[in-house]
Amino acid sequence: MGQTYYLYGARTAAVLLAVSLALAPPLPSQQRGSAGDADSNFMRCLDGLSSCQVRLLGPQDLTRIAEARQKKNVDLCLSGAPACDPTILPKAELPRVAAANARRNLERCSAGTANCDPTMLTTEDSKRIAADRTRRNLDRCLEGSPQCDPTQLSQREVEAVDQAARKRNLDLCLRGSAKCFPLMLSAAEAKTVAAELSRRNVESCLNAASNCDPSALQPADVIRVRKAAHQRNLDRCLNGATTCDPLMLTAEESASVAAARSRRNLENCQAGIYAKCDLSILTAPEIAAITAAEKQRAGRGK
Repeated sequence: MGQTYYLYGARTAAVLLAVSLALAPPLPSQQRGSAGDADSNFMRCLDGLSSCQVRLLGPQDLTRIAEARQKKNVDLCLSGAPACDPTILPKAELPRVAAANARRNLERCSAGTANCDPTMLTTEDSKRIAADRTRRNLDRCLEGSPQCDPTQLSQREVEAVDQAARKRNLDLCLRGSAKCFPLMLSAAEAKTVAAELSRRNVESCLNAASNCDPSALQPADVIRVRKAAHQRNLDRCLNGATTCDPLMLTAEESASVAAARSRRNLENCQAGIYAKCDLSILTAPEIAAITAAEKQRAGRGK
C-alpha cells in the first residue's frame, strides 16, 4: 500500500538474471573449464547457488529459472516473508499480495500488536478494531488486571468496574485473605464478613486446627470447643493412643478406658502377641486360659 512496484516479464527477468550471473566472478572450476553436468548445473542455478555456471545455460534455461524465481518471490510476498522483493512482482499478482498484506495487518491490529499499520485499514475495520480494543480494556478492568486503562472507560463502565472490584474484595474478605481491604466493605458486608470469619474460626477450633483463635470464640463456642477436645481425648484413650491425657478423664471415663485396656491386653495375650501383652494385669482365670491356649498351639506345632 503506497509502495511502487517495478514489473518485469519473464523474458526481461531472464535477461537481467543472465546479466547478473555473467557479472559474477568466475569460480576456479570455471577457469579450469570443468563445467560439470549440464543438468546438475541447471539445478544449481535454479536453487540460486554460487556454483551456478551461467555460460552453460541456454535461453530456455534462463527463462525457466527466471520464472521459477519469480514464482518463489510471489510465494514469499504472499506469506509476508522479509525476503519478498516487491519490485519484481508480476502485475497480475499485485492484488493477491496486497490483499494478503492487508489481511495480516488486520489480524495484527485486531490483536492489538504494536506493528499494526492503521493507514492500511478501511474505515469500517478501524471502527470495529476500536470497538474491540474498548471491549478488551473493559474486560481487563472488570477482572482487575494491571493492564486496565481507566481513562478509556465511560462513566457507566467506571461504575461497573467499581462494583466488580467491590465484589472481588468481598470474596477475598469472606475467604479470610490477606488481600482483603476492609475499608471497601459496607456496614452490611463487614457484618457478613465478621460472621463468616467467626464461623470458620469455630470450625477450626472444633477440629483442633492450628489456625484456631481461641480468643475470638464466644462463651457458648468455648463450651462446644472444650467438649469436642474432651471427646477427642476420650477416643484416644479408649483406643490406647499414646497421646491420651488421663487427667482430662472423669472417674467414669477412666473406668471405661481401664476396661478397654484390659480387653485389648487380654486379646493380645490370647493371640500370643506378647510384645503387647501385660501379664501383670491379668486375672488368675485369664492366665490359666492363656496358658492352656499356648500349650494347644505348641501341640499343633509338633
